[in-house]
Amino acid sequence: MEDLFDTGREQDSSQDGHIIRVAFESGVDSEFDYLLADTLLPIEIGQRVEVPFGRANKKEFAFCVETKISYKASQRKFKLKKVIRVVDKQPLLNCYLMELARWI
Repeated sequence: MEDLFDTGREQDSSQDGHIIRVAFESGVDSEFDYLLADTLLPIEIGQRVEVPFGRANKKEFAFCVETKISYKASQRKFKLKKVIRVVDKQPLLNCYLMELARWI
């Protein structure tokens, strides 16, 4: 069944890449979804990524807080931007610290 308010911005779920959710190191209080190319896999919660942010697409660092998000569950209103690179080889924050950070 099609969404009543379908804006035509739906992305094909067969598109190359995976959706991850990130939280920025700076004072942004929301989490954002980004498209992660297959070539940047694997990624784990707690690793930092570099992503374009805002209208100016300023490069920012963010922590991966969720992986394996389905296209339907993605919190997007616009076309997803792509992760530029994965910064860390290993997670800087473990799952317990990430859970604490989300709670705070």
